[in-house]
Amino acid sequence: MVLKPKPMPTAKSLWCAAVILFVLKLWYLQAAPLEACACFIKGCLQALTPCSIVAGAIFLFDCMESAHCLAWMKVQLRVITDSHPVAEVMLIGFCFAFVVEGASGFGTPAALAAPMLYSMGHPKMECVVCLLTFNTFMTIFGAVGTPVWFGIGEVLPDFGDENLMAVGFRAAVALSTCALILVPYVVQIIVPWSELRPSLLYVMLSTTSVVVPFIGLSIFNYEFPSLAAGILGLCLTTILTLRRIGLGPHQRHVERTSSKEAAIPTPAASALEAVEEHEKPVEQEKILEPENSLKDLIDLEAPAAGVHFVSGTIKVPSESQDDQLKANNFSCRSSKDKAKNREVVLQKKALRYLSEHRSISVAPAKVVAAINQEEDIPQQLTVTVDDSHAEHFHNNVTVFDCVFRTMPLWLTVLLLILTRIEPIGLKSLLREDEPEIVNGSLGTLGHLRISVVGRFSLTQILGTNLGWTYELLYIPFLLPFVAAGCASLLVFRKELETSPGTIIAGVAQRIKGPAVALSGALMLVELLRTSDSLKDAPAAIIGTRLSETLSHGFVVLSFPLGALGSFFSGSTTVSNLTFTQVQKVAADTLGISPTGLIGLQLCGASSGNAFCLSNIIAATAVIGLQVPEGMIVKRVLKPVCAQFIICTLVLLPFIYA
Repeated sequence: MVLKPKPMPTAKSLWCAAVILFVLKLWYLQAAPLEACACFIKGCLQALTPCSIVAGAIFLFDCMESAHCLAWMKVQLRVITDSHPVAEVMLIGFCFAFVVEGASGFGTPAALAAPMLYSMGHPKMECVVCLLTFNTFMTIFGAVGTPVWFGIGEVLPDFGDENLMAVGFRAAVALSTCALILVPYVVQIIVPWSELRPSLLYVMLSTTSVVVPFIGLSIFNYEFPSLAAGILGLCLTTILTLRRIGLGPHQRHVERTSSKEAAIPTPAASALEAVEEHEKPVEQEKILEPENSLKDLIDLEAPAAGVHFVSGTIKVPSESQDDQLKANNFSCRSSKDKAKNREVVLQKKALRYLSEHRSISVAPAKVVAAINQEEDIPQQLTVTVDDSHAEHFHNNVTVFDCVFRTMPLWLTVLLLILTRIEPIGLKSLLREDEPEIVNGSLGTLGHLRISVVGRFSLTQILGTNLGWTYELLYIPFLLPFVAAGCASLLVFRKELETSPGTIIAGVAQRIKGPAVALSGALMLVELLRTSDSLKDAPAAIIGTRLSETLSHGFVVLSFPLGALGSFFSGSTTVSNLTFTQVQKVAADTLGISPTGLIGLQLCGASSGNAFCLSNIIAATAVIGLQVPEGMIVKRVLKPVCAQFIICTLVLLPFIYA
């Protein structure tokens, strides 16, 4: 329903699929009616977890935008990368996402990194596709190894740590091989091949700096390989970037929107193009990309951050010219009136070293032509910065800026680490179910318990064995997203673009659509994996019947089964909970290695996150992309199919060892 030419919105299709499966369970599988109804209730309640995570991520980035933290980091990344698109994609989309996945999971990397890449000028659609694909290489040890120690260990309690580490190691070897082969292809989703080819050495070195420790750590541990490898790879990739090791020349030409999502072009839009960057002895030129709206012309954020203008030659004056330019600032007039004056001056607080009311002057004739569309719009758009002023842009970076402008991100990672490392003690504390502040019956609906740390649990739903748990302080919502966002609002309260109330209202508005779709997805998951007995569970029936029918051909389907579980649930952990028992039974029946077969299903579960509807909905909601989910699914299927082939071939020796 989501892949056909005119796809049905997931908010409708997932609910329709859940209703159809509900009828099939009652009619064909003859499940207990109360149990099927309890699955509906549990699915709706479980949607609170991913909805909370998405809302928290949206809130965090809106706070970063309001406090100018995102703009500051964008400029610094441009300084580090020299606006090199390959370096930006590898630093943010691959290495930083590895760190976030290792600490958090739950689809958080796409929610965090995709908006950052978009804010640096990359297209929305390609950012989402790229991040979803990158995420497939790292989720096996996401959220401090939850897919392994909980997803597999909970189903096979007698499996032992040694076997769990063996499963993790095999999956790490397979996915690392995929990364070395496929990462250049994934980078090409955003960066044209002509710009990527000179920097292939850099891409391979950056990838190697992550996957080598990833494999090495997986031999001894199944909790921290993603987190530790991501941190090490991020540091090494930063060094590679600063020293320009393996980085080729580039031409910065990235459009804010891809051709597939762009609106019908106007004559003005079709005539605007960016030009190559040139250097002059006295002036340092920076290329700004044009946009077919005057909004960015007036709402200037930061010249060095790649702000987009309609047209014209924009000059950033030296400090001695500021007073004279400020006197000519007609900020109270309309956009059109400003453009028709002999000189247009734009001012806005942005970054600390760009928030000193520096003035920008625009050649009026070209802007008038752009507005009235009475003349041909110029093909070139250049920003000239005096050398002395450009040096001031890059050198006036204080320790305060470095610490507090980046605080939302490092505080997010720090809180995730503190709340997920067992020896610290916060993890068990935040998940305590005692002492209780509420403990009472809700009649036939179930039994409700609420602990002092915000752990909600509803047991015996409709008198069945189904239960639901929501850990308010443990899931990535209040800690770390809301806490980190509020901290940035507090520190930069005098510089806020929007009020906290406006931010909260915007989050509530943007979460409505994903909430409906996610509730339908999780109801479908519960109906698939829940039953009174193993025979009545549709997911178990699929796996068991296939293994009995196909014999050793089942090995080929091990990866797709894992991907299927993630597709429905949006979680590598849930996929493992659903199909691990089936894989173990099949391995014992066929006389092959259980660790190898479960490792292959773990790889499939990781790859399934790329086209999982809940992850797609979450990523598009955070970045503000409005396209049918089927379009994204079609684009990520190619690399996922390649992973299927590579992982199966790599793990065959382990399976039949």
